[in-house]
Amino acid sequence: MSGTHQGIGIHGALAFLVDQKWSEAEVLYVGEQHAVFLSGGIGHYGPMNYLYQGALRGLQFTALNSQAKQMVKDMNIAKAASAPSTAPAQPARSTTRKQFFEDLVKPKRTPEHSSPIRKAEKRTPTATGETPEAKDRKDM
Repeated sequence: MSGTHQGIGIHGALAFLVDQKWSEAEVLYVGEQHAVFLSGGIGHYGPMNYLYQGALRGLQFTALNSQAKQMVKDMNIAKAASAPSTAPAQPARSTTRKQFFEDLVKPKRTPEHSSPIRKAEKRTPTATGETPEAKDRKDM
């Protein structure tokens, strides 16, 4: 578990793990920014935050051995299987992109409500005056 403060101590870390429903938890080590523990069963392990001296700090759990990684994988599979299958389907990305570009191309106004088109006024060339004389160049 990373993000912990050393002041939590072994007993504080154990109390936290029990509160988060970790079974058979045994804290091995509490360091400056992490705690190492063993557990027989997984509890709540998602991203968590806590307040320490007025600053919000994040906790993160990491499975370090293959057995722990397999436990997390099995738990995620079980959660996915028990999730309701009536979740709304998200449209494919190509569908949403197509709709986005179609909306861009659509005219914003209908022809009945648009302003009449004015013909461009013809401009006649007019004299702008005399061209000023070139400045003398100083050769260096």
